[in-house]
Order: sequence, then C-alpha cells, then structure tokens
Amino acid sequence: MKYLIKMMVFIGVINSLCISLTHAEPYDLVAGSSSIGFRENDKQNVNIGFKSAFNALLSSENMKCDFQNYGTSEELAQAISKGQVNAFFGSPIEFLRSELYLMPTPLVSGVFSQKLKSKIILVVRKDSDINALEQLKGKKLSTQKTMLGDMGILYIDTLLMEHQLQLTKKFFSEIQVSEKSNTALVDLFFKKVDAALLSESQFEIAAELNPQIRQKTRVLEASEPYLTFVAALTKGTPEQAANSIKNSLLTVNNTTKGRNILSLMKFDGFKEINISDLDDIRKLIEKNKQLKEQQHVH
Repeated sequence: MKYLIKMMVFIGVINSLCISLTHAEPYDLVAGSSSIGFRENDKQNVNIGFKSAFNALLSSENMKCDFQNYGTSEELAQAISKGQVNAFFGSPIEFLRSELYLMPTPLVSGVFSQKLKSKIILVVRKDSDINALEQLKGKKLSTQKTMLGDMGILYIDTLLMEHQLQLTKKFFSEIQVSEKSNTALVDLFFKKVDAALLSESQFEIAAELNPQIRQKTRVLEASEPYLTFVAALTKGTPEQAANSIKNSLLTVNNTTKGRNILSLMKFDGFKEINISDLDDIRKLIEKNKQLKEQQHVH
C-alpha cells in the first residue's frame, strides 16, 4: 500500500512537471545586429524574413524570436551591455567589442561563397602603372560602406602604417563609398577610381557575373583570410536554449524556411567555430594599435 501511494505521488509530480513545461512561457530570443552585420543585404527584408523564418524553426522548441536592427556598431554594443538583446549577429570586430558580455561557446559563422573566411583585397586595373602601394598616394579609392566601417579600414590602415604611409583618409585624395562591393569594382573597371577595396568573396562573385573583371584587374595587396560574420549569445543564456538556437542555425538549410534565411543573408550555410578562430583578428587589432602608438597616430 505504501509502495502504491509512493508511486502515485511520483506519477503526480511527473505529470505536474510535464504540465508546467507544456504551459511554460516561451523563451524570448532578441537578436541584435547593425548595418555592419547586415553587410550588403537589405535591412528590412532581412529583418522581416529572419524573424518569420527563425520563429518557424524554433516553434517546436517553445521559443520565439525578435530581431532588432541598430544603425551603428556603437548602438549595438550599448544594447548588448544593457541586456536589451540576448543574441548577437555581426562582424568579428563587433563581437570582440562586446566580448565581455557574450558567451565564447557556442559560436557560429556564415559560409559565404563556399568559404568560411575571406581575404580583404586591394584591386587595381591591369592597364595602370600602379605596381606598389606607395603609388596610390593621392589617388581615388572605391569601397563598400561596411567594409570601410569595419575590417576593411582596420586592414588598410594597418597596411599603410607598415609602409610608413598616412592613414587611409589622408592617403587617398578621394574615397567613394557605395552600398555594394560590386559598385566599387565596377567604378574601378570603368576607370572612375584607381583602386577598389573589397573582400575576395565579393570579387569572385562579381567576376563570375562579368568575366572581364578578372581579365582587366589584378590584386595589388591581400590580407590573411578572416571570418566575416559571427553569431553569439549573451552570457547567462540557458544551456537548452543555446543548444536549440545553435542546432537550428547549423541545420538551417534542411527546411524551406531555413533556406529562405540563407537566401536573405546571402550565406551558403552556417558552421560552428571556436573562439580561437578570432585570434588572427585580435593580432591585427593589436598590430594596428602598436603601429599607431609608435607613429603617434591619433
């Protein structure tokens, strides 16, 4: 009899837990990104499409997703520090800026043009007489908006200082900034500028669409391959929620809704990365800082 009573109590407890889990409030995932994180994608389409598709992916996990777009990296960092978002979608530099508040695992990156990492390249025309970085002094540069506001400016400024040259904004006579890398490359192709700064992945895409670009241009300088995108969660995110979100991203191409997300963000897929994958960017940031101190650059 006592055994039967204990069993009934045990079953009652289990049923109560199941009922409470079933009726538990969904976990609110608030993902934040900036214009840098969106890269060259349409902000409104990504916002609406990502929210809709990701909610569908996470519906079985008792989670709901909202998406917040912050105009600048600084605004995004502030929102993270204030706990206004609990998920981060952005560039590696933006991740490192808010690393104190973000979990080191799980981390996910986007595969773009079949590559996890991409070089930053400085391209000139083959018919120009420019064969060295120094020869671009006083020339016109074309680049894409987020490239100039993120990894591109970090790389090119560091490169110029290594050659004992002025920083980008003083070195070039004019910098034409476009919304798309393809526009920057087309400006170079039609001799509106003397050089273009963009990612190798974007160059490959443009060259596939117009093979003459590869025939008419050449790479003058190229960086090491760097990550271009990081997805992370804020510290304190429940383990179960973190695993669900990670798995949804890693298997996103298994569903139509998921493939819509990839199409919106122009990714081939997502892949899990380690915190050590950001070491090369940390080194570039540190080199940039040291050169500025040595050359008294402000």
